[in-house]
Amino acid sequence: MKITKTDLSSALRDLARVAPNKPSIPILSHVVLQAAGGTLTLRSTDLDIHLTAELPCEGDLAPTCLPLKPLAALAKPESKKDNGAISIDLDGEVATILAGGMTSKLAALPAEDFPTLPSADDLSLVALWPAAGLRAALAYVLPAASNDATRPHICGVNLEGARIAATDGHRMHRAELPSAIADKMFLPTAAATILLRTLNGDGQVALARTETHLRARCGAFTLDARLEDVEFPDVDQVVPSPRSMPIRLTVEADAVRKAMARIDKLTGHGAFKMTVNGAVMLSTGTEDGSTEFELPVVANNHEGEDLVIGFCAKYLTDAVNGSSGAAELHLGRSLDPLRVDVPDGRLAW
Repeated sequence: MKITKTDLSSALRDLARVAPNKPSIPILSHVVLQAAGGTLTLRSTDLDIHLTAELPCEGDLAPTCLPLKPLAALAKPESKKDNGAISIDLDGEVATILAGGMTSKLAALPAEDFPTLPSADDLSLVALWPAAGLRAALAYVLPAASNDATRPHICGVNLEGARIAATDGHRMHRAELPSAIADKMFLPTAAATILLRTLNGDGQVALARTETHLRARCGAFTLDARLEDVEFPDVDQVVPSPRSMPIRLTVEADAVRKAMARIDKLTGHGAFKMTVNGAVMLSTGTEDGSTEFELPVVANNHEGEDLVIGFCAKYLTDAVNGSSGAAELHLGRSLDPLRVDVPDGRLAW
């Protein structure tokens, strides 16, 4: 079997994100592969997530398992201009790899020992969406997803109706899906992160599910991931209405990003204080001194006493990331949360 090194290397890089660094069983550090009919199929797993790649190739290869990291090292192009091929031939329990005039041998494990995919007998189509639309929505909410395994009900992204949302207990992000789905799904953070990275190009992504698993197919990749049966917080009850937050600032998203980058550079920790009056002043302090500067605003309806409130620069950056044009910042009192509304129906709180 022969395939270009760039294709194989790129696929193995994505597959490696699924394979665990310290596997509970040795075979999880491997990739199962088979070539037939001009297509090389590769799959990696951590038991909860399976990622499959299909690549064009020449020749056939019987099903086998090869160690992922050594194979990735052999397939890595020597330079950006390296368009050479790599060939893999199997002889019993040994695979011979020929690349760039170098011959290597890798020990192979039986393909039948590799964990099997979840059953697809009960798969039903959930949605057929433009990959770009789902990618934008996932990219917006994922920064707010929790990685705390002790709080499984927020350790992921929740798809419900026409919305996707995530929270880590300190903040919440919500975005609009390309179209509504009938049943809600909760996809763990790790699986959602892998899904985001496979949504390349401007094609479509097909989502199907069983009672316990989601299957997403886009381009050369297919993701199979376990869905969690948890009770995600009711977003409509948690997120305050703009009517309950009397102060509204209209700012350019790009101006916010630049201001937060400046704060992060000045402090290293990103904490800052916002003072709202006739102007919006941002101030930071460290052991070496303090800095204050004005955030340019398009509109400011604040009246009365100054409002002073503390923020995290990263949170505010994430709230406007991927957005252009104006963002609406809604504030209440000094201890109240901030609500950020950006175009395309996205909000952060």
